[in-house]
Amino acid sequence: MKPFFLSLLFFLFTNLIFGQNLLLNGKITADQNDLSNILIWNKNQKYEKVTSSGGYFSIKVQLNDTLIFRSDNLYDLDHVVSQADFATDLLQLKMTKMSNILQEVTVYKVLDPVAFGILSAPAKQYTVSERRLISASSGPINLLVNSLNGKRKMFKTLIKLEDQDNFENKFISLYGRYNLEKDFKIPTDFIESFAQYACSYGTIKDAVNRKEKSKLSFLLIDISNNYKKEFNLK
Repeated sequence: MKPFFLSLLFFLFTNLIFGQNLLLNGKITADQNDLSNILIWNKNQKYEKVTSSGGYFSIKVQLNDTLIFRSDNLYDLDHVVSQADFATDLLQLKMTKMSNILQEVTVYKVLDPVAFGILSAPAKQYTVSERRLISASSGPINLLVNSLNGKRKMFKTLIKLEDQDNFENKFISLYGRYNLEKDFKIPTDFIESFAQYACSYGTIKDAVNRKEKSKLSFLLIDISNNYKKEFNLK
């Protein structure tokens, strides 16, 4: 009877753990300098994130979730979440750079078109994803093909995630990483995750856009307490 009781307890505990949302903190490494905006797709929960500067990421997962890491010049990496991933504070995953890829070339312009009166204002600077969306939408054939194969949708998603990531970095820069740790007791490895959580509030977005740091201090008191309670942080 005793072995059966222990087996039952183990079964219930295992199911509890496997059904629980956990926060996975990690870092992508690869043989390239720019590791930001690598797409992370939680295949099981249909949830997307992108890496921040340096390849760091925080994403909600459950055990046995499959994470797909994707970048244009790196081979896709599939990773199944296991209990071993939480043995360290920061999971490190290595992605492999594709060979024989034409790298983007930075062209330095000697002439300034605004100074010479060619343009009345500086030309709009497009991100990599924005340029690829424009290319995928150029002409009726490209528009049709890339709409059917999902590329346009993927680029639109990446643009949205880039904007979100840029805003979260703006939030961190405005308030200060050190101040977030000191004022609200947010651990260093959770700063990016907390920024994502806080920036989901409309009041925080307004305060950041208005650069109202004092208002942020007030608003973040309750938000930080809710965040720490949700992720079991003391």
